Amino acid sequence: MKKQIVTATILMFALMAIVSTASAAGQYGPYGGNEQNANIMVDKLIAIPHDNKGGVTYTYVDNLSRGDFKFKAGSYIFFKIKVQNTSNKTLTNVMVEDTFPQYLEVFQDKYTYDSDSRKLTINMGTIEKGDTKEVTLKARVLAQDKLPSDKGLFCIVNSVKAWSGSVSDTDNAQLCIEKQVMGVANPPKEIPSTGAEFPIMVTLSSALGYVGMRLRRFGKNS
Repeated sequence: MKKQIVTATILMFALMAIVSTASAAGQYGPYGGNEQNANIMVDKLIAIPHDNKGGVTYTYVDNLSRGDFKFKAGSYIFFKIKVQNTSNKTLTNVMVEDTFPQYLEVFQDKYTYDSDSRKLTINMGTIEKGDTKEVTLKARVLAQDKLPSDKGLFCIVNSVKAWSGSVSDTDNAQLCIEKQVMGVANPPKEIPSTGAEFPIMVTLSSALGYVGMRLRRFGKNS
């Protein structure tokens, strides 16, 4: 009886050891290493232009609000997209899809652009673990007459998505557009009443001055 109990106990511990080993293999991989899952991160940036001794330099920021730099009609805009492999696995066939907002003309360069959906597609290829790849895109604000007539200052959002297999990430970048202030198209045709009175006052003042001068001369002669 004791032998049966001991045998059953040994079998139970052996079974527990097998289950524990199988669970560890599923969690850490077949070699027992702590293998990290694949991961990706995308960042969309906007360039702020600066005049620098006759040339132009750029500072890239995440977003621009109404109180920051504002683009005008016809202004060129440069965007930068950074895609980083934040895991210890190599990412292959990394794709980027950039969706441009209204009121921007997109320069597709060597990439694929769908004007209906306003999506620009970029194949970033392979990104090794810990590495980062980036691309620069160019756009232009539409002409003044193609901007919304009821808005003097408005902001738009550009969104981007990057993915490889089942891992993905998204980011947004905001910028603001300010329409040019036009001059007065039809100045008032009527002359204000003060404008009509001014020549009369000048004439009366001259006449009174002349009369006063004649009276002073008359007094001296008499």
